[in-house]
Amino acid sequence: MANGVSSGLIVSFGEMLIDFVPTVSGVSLAEAPGFLNAPGGAPANVAIAVTRLGGKSVFVGKLGDDEFGHMLAGILKQNGVQADGINFDKGARTALAFVTLRADGEREFMFYRNPSADMLLTPDELNLEVIRPRVMMEVQRHAEKERSKIAKEVADQFKRDEQSTIVDAVFVKVKNILMRSLKSCFRLSTNQMEWTMAILI
Repeated sequence: MANGVSSGLIVSFGEMLIDFVPTVSGVSLAEAPGFLNAPGGAPANVAIAVTRLGGKSVFVGKLGDDEFGHMLAGILKQNGVQADGINFDKGARTALAFVTLRADGEREFMFYRNPSADMLLTPDELNLEVIRPRVMMEVQRHAEKERSKIAKEVADQFKRDEQSTIVDAVFVKVKNILMRSLKSCFRLSTNQMEWTMAILI
């Protein structure tokens, strides 16, 4: 791929929202004479950056079933990001954030969430057909590349038990193994690993 980007699909999940930024720079939110709306949310930004660098990405998250939500979904598609993992919530709005960089160099944020749609995404709403194969592929790739016993055990366990219920004792063992492997493969934070565990098991 161009610029050294892997040919694999990057799965990016989390928030996507509308950023309102002042029409002039160096002012506080209260001092701003007006605001312009712009797409925001770090996970969505990463997904778009991947496609712009020549890679493939899919965004997984939840947006409000409103004009802003559909606008954001359209921006992802326009930038070549797969939208298989997007959910729309009819009862919650797309998140809004007012953000500015003040003259003293400090950033100022004000979020409007009550809660917003991105905060209401549940494991049951996730498209596992998009997520699970990609994580499995990455764990297996890591096992082959690094000869990691942990990653191999995770991949083998998933192959055996993907369609079955894992009893508590085995669940704990697999969870601990997977947590260590995810940390090694992806350098995820504790919160991100917990989210990934909720998706996979």
